[in-house]
Amino acid sequence: MMKEILTEEKVKQRWQQMEEMNAIWDCLTERQKGYLEGSMNTVIALAGASQKKAG
Repeated sequence: MMKEILTEEKVKQRWQQMEEMNAIWDCLTERQKGYLEGSMNTVIALAGASQKKAG
């Protein structure tokens, strides 16, 4: 994994992206939020499993 140097501009850009994602999240129904949370957890679990195999 490559490390990235975070400049003040990059931090501001990421903060803006986070605010946009938060606004989208707030507009979702509980069912949609549940679906996305399940999908994110699946990706996290699969990424963890592939790292264990690689290590």
